[in-house]
Amino acid sequence: MLPLRIPKGRVVALASCERYALALARAATDGARSDDDVSSSLLAGRALDVYVEHEIVLGPIADPLEDLLSWLWARGELDLRDQVIAAGDRLDLGPLASAARAWAGLDPAWWPRTQAAVAAHLVDGAVRCEGRTDVELGGPLAARPAVVVEVKLGRPHPGHLTEVTHYALLVALRDRAAPAAVARWYPGGALAEMSVTLDVLRSAARRLGDAILDWAQLLVGRPPVEHPGPTCSWCPDAGSCPSFQAPPDPFEDGGA
Repeated sequence: MLPLRIPKGRVVALASCERYALALARAATDGARSDDDVSSSLLAGRALDVYVEHEIVLGPIADPLEDLLSWLWARGELDLRDQVIAAGDRLDLGPLASAARAWAGLDPAWWPRTQAAVAAHLVDGAVRCEGRTDVELGGPLAARPAVVVEVKLGRPHPGHLTEVTHYALLVALRDRAAPAAVARWYPGGALAEMSVTLDVLRSAARRLGDAILDWAQLLVGRPPVEHPGPTCSWCPDAGSCPSFQAPPDPFEDGGA
């Protein structure tokens, strides 16, 4: 059971619903697959990450599908590569590759980095909080303010803010200095920036501490607390959870 692993996604999931967090962990262990719509969304999100990284490191995408498959192969993400191939026409990759062009022409003086490792190993390594930032800019070696950017697909969601402030905490622990700001980038939208204050770091540390305690208790048998809400729509336990809450019907109350 040790080390206790608390990745970014687990911190966010536990804050949403403990049963959801457990179901995600079980599905990952069992190799379970979500339904086609959710799988397509997850694959598209990873594709966007790859295209932004490709744009920053190598330049424009020449062929959205072939460049994505090549990148995943080089990174050893062979299962994900197979899923992209199996998805076929369900993945509309062209618009994602075009959106990533927004990252062209970054000033090298900002020392842009992609997929930089961040981690906090606590209690002599018994608890491990690890991840990789999508994009980092600036920092002490660049003599510019440090900025952490998360690449996100879809509409802004409170969980996205939890993710990026979690990375602000890990970067602060790694560098012994907090980043000046964190930001979320959505294709076609404005950059959502936020200054990293002491209160931001305290809140992120409190969430991480709660996640560590909750996950440890769940692993030794405490029943999960269920919080029905938006995550019900893609929870692996949706069909059996007594607290399941169906998403609102868009045609109710005189909808379209």
